[in-house]
This record gives sequence, structure tokens and C-alpha cells, in this order.
Amino acid sequence: MKKIIISLFLILFGFTSLKAEYLLKLQLKSNKIAYDWKRSCIYATVKGCDDHYGNNLVAIDPKTGKIIRNIFVGSEPTQLTFSTDSNYIYICFDGISSV
Repeated sequence: MKKIIISLFLILFGFTSLKAEYLLKLQLKSNKIAYDWKRSCIYATVKGCDDHYGNNLVAIDPKTGKIIRNIFVGSEPTQLTFSTDSNYIYICFDGISSV
């Protein structure tokens, strides 16, 4: 009975709301990624060992996979989270006590 209900849910809601047409692969050594619904953008903190975007916060266009902005934020950014209104991004760093 549970399998039938789950299958119906997937048929009714899954196929109508999930329309992924392609998969993008980026050569980026990121620690954490998060999607910003307000700006329709993916943000990622990048490890310091990345050749092009090390120790940066990058904004990625989810439709094209292009990096649209990058900002140097400091040594080894790890976690990131948005404020409740999505106007600010808080970033944690590995090895230093800063946010």
C-alpha cells in the first residue's frame, strides 16, 4: 500500500515539477554549495588549492554553468549560509575564528 501511494505521488508531482534536461559539470574544488532562490543563483566556497578561484566565493548561473561573479573572501572558506531575507551570505573559515 505504501509503495502505491509513493508511486502515485511521484507520478503526480515529481514529473511535473522536476524538469532537469541536462547535467553540468564544473572543474571547481568547492567546499560547500548553496542555492539562492531569490537570485536564482548557485553560490560555492572554493578551496584554496583551486588554481583559478582559490579562497573565493563564486556565483554560478545554474542554466549555463558559467561563473558570473567571484569574490576573494579569505583563507580556506568552508560553510556558507544565507540570512533569512537572502540579503547576506555568512561564510565560515577553516583554521580561523571568523565569520
